[in-house]
Amino acid sequence: MKMKTTERSTYPERRDIGPLRQIRGYFRKQRMARRVALVARLRSQIARADAERSSGVAASVGRCRLIEH
Repeated sequence: MKMKTTERSTYPERRDIGPLRQIRGYFRKQRMARRVALVARLRSQIARADAERSSGVAASVGRCRLIEH
Protein backbone atom coordinates (compact mmCIF):
# COMPACT_ATOMS: atom_id res chain seq x y z
CA MET A 1 0.00 0.00 0.00
CA LYS A 2 1.76 3.14 -1.20
CA MET A 3 0.64 6.65 -0.34
CA LYS A 4 0.94 9.05 -3.24
CA THR A 5 2.26 12.13 -1.48
CA THR A 6 2.73 14.16 -4.69
CA GLU A 7 -0.91 13.74 -5.70
CA ARG A 8 -2.04 14.78 -2.24
CA SER A 9 -0.19 18.08 -2.41
CA THR A 10 -1.07 18.94 -6.03
CA TYR A 11 -4.78 18.05 -5.92
CA PRO A 12 -6.35 19.16 -2.63
CA GLU A 13 -9.81 18.01 -3.77
CA ARG A 14 -8.48 14.45 -4.11
CA ARG A 15 -8.19 14.37 -0.32
CA ASP A 16 -11.94 13.72 -0.14
CA ILE A 17 -12.07 9.96 -0.47
CA GLY A 18 -15.53 8.59 -1.16
CA PRO A 19 -17.36 6.74 1.63
CA LEU A 20 -16.94 3.44 -0.21
CA ARG A 21 -13.16 3.82 -0.31
CA GLN A 22 -13.14 4.75 3.37
CA ILE A 23 -15.15 1.66 4.29
CA ARG A 24 -12.92 -0.54 2.16
CA GLY A 25 -9.83 0.90 3.83
CA TYR A 26 -11.36 0.27 7.24
CA PHE A 27 -12.12 -3.35 6.41
CA ARG A 28 -8.65 -3.84 4.95
CA LYS A 29 -7.05 -2.53 8.15
CA GLN A 30 -9.31 -4.80 10.22
CA ARG A 31 -8.40 -7.84 8.12
CA MET A 32 -4.69 -7.08 8.39
CA ALA A 33 -4.95 -6.65 12.15
CA ARG A 34 -6.83 -9.95 12.45
CA ARG A 35 -4.17 -11.75 10.40
CA VAL A 36 -1.38 -10.30 12.55
CA ALA A 37 -3.19 -11.35 15.73
CA LEU A 38 -3.76 -14.87 14.39
CA VAL A 39 -0.11 -15.31 13.42
CA ALA A 40 1.06 -14.00 16.80
CA ARG A 41 -1.28 -16.40 18.63
CA LEU A 42 -0.08 -19.37 16.58
CA ARG A 43 3.57 -18.45 17.15
CA SER A 44 3.09 -18.16 20.91
CA GLN A 45 1.25 -21.51 20.99
CA ILE A 46 4.00 -23.23 19.02
CA ALA A 47 6.72 -21.70 21.20
CA ARG A 48 4.87 -22.80 24.33
CA ALA A 49 4.43 -26.33 22.99
CA ASP A 50 8.13 -26.56 22.12
CA ALA A 51 9.15 -25.35 25.58
CA GLU A 52 6.85 -27.86 27.25
CA ARG A 53 8.05 -30.70 25.04
CA SER A 54 11.69 -29.96 25.90
CA SER A 55 10.97 -29.68 29.63
CA GLY A 56 8.51 -32.58 29.65
CA VAL A 57 6.01 -30.66 31.77
CA ALA A 58 2.67 -29.42 30.46
CA ALA A 59 1.04 -26.45 32.16
CA SER A 60 -2.55 -27.48 31.38
CA VAL A 61 -4.46 -30.48 30.08
CA GLY A 62 -5.67 -28.54 27.04
CA ARG A 63 -2.14 -27.82 25.92
CA CYS A 64 -1.19 -31.44 26.61
CA ARG A 65 -3.83 -32.51 24.13
CA LEU A 66 -2.56 -29.89 21.69
CA ILE A 67 0.95 -31.37 21.83
CA GLU A 68 -0.12 -35.01 21.52
CA HIS A 69 -2.20 -34.67 18.37
